[in-house]
Amino acid sequence: NKTIKRTLRKRKAVCDGYSRLFKRLCDLTNIECVIVTGTSKTKKSEIGKSPKRNRHAWNAAKVNDRWELIDVTWGAGYVESKKFFKRYTEDYFCSNPEMFFLKHYPKDTRWLFTKKTKEDFANLPLYYSSYYKSEIKFNSSYSGVIESVENDLVHFKVDANGELPYLTYAFNNDKYSKKPDIEYNADEILFSIPLENRKKGYLTLYYRHKAIVTYKLNLR
Repeated sequence: NKTIKRTLRKRKAVCDGYSRLFKRLCDLTNIECVIVTGTSKTKKSEIGKSPKRNRHAWNAAKVNDRWELIDVTWGAGYVESKKFFKRYTEDYFCSNPEMFFLKHYPKDTRWLFTKKTKEDFANLPLYYSSYYKSEIKFNSSYSGVIESVENDLVHFKVDANGELPYLTYAFNNDKYSKKPDIEYNADEILFSIPLENRKKGYLTLYYRHKAIVTYKLNLR
C-alpha cells in the first residue's frame, strides 16, 4: 500500500511501483492479475550469461479468459544516461510471448507461455525496443555469442517486408555505421558482414539510425 501511494503521489517509480499499481487497478476492476518477478536483458555484458538475479517486475493479466504479459514500466518510456524519457508504447502490452521472451525471463517459468529455457535466454543477443517497431525479424542460426564464422563473414537471414535501405551495422570501436551488401531472394533477405579479423567485441545492427540488436564476438 505504501509503495502504491508513493507511486501515485510522486508520479514516478521503478518496476516494483509500476507493477504493484497496475495490479491494484486490475483488482479494482475485477481483472485477475499477478506480479511476475524475474530478470531482463538490457546490457551488452549480459549476452551469453545465465539469468541469476531477479531485478525486474512485470505483470500477467487475464483478459477474455486468456493470460497476457504486460510490462507497464517499459511501456511508459525509457532511461538513458540516468534520465527518464516519457515515451508511451504499446509494444509491451499483451505482447506475443515469443517476443516478450526476448527481454524477459521470469523466476516462475509458468509465466513464460513459451517452451524456452534459461539457456535459451542466456544465448539471446541484446534486443532493443526499436526492434519491435522495425518490421524486421532475424532468422539467423547465430546465437547472441558469435563463436565461429565462415570466411571471416557473419551471415544473416532476415524476414522483412520490402527492401532494407536503412539497415546499417557497426562494431563497438567504429565511429560510423556502414551499409552491408544485401541480397534479395524471393522469400528472404540475406546479408553478410565482414569481421576484418576481429575476435572480440560487439556487433550492433541499426535500422533507421536506431540500434535494434547487438551480438557479442568471442572468436577463437
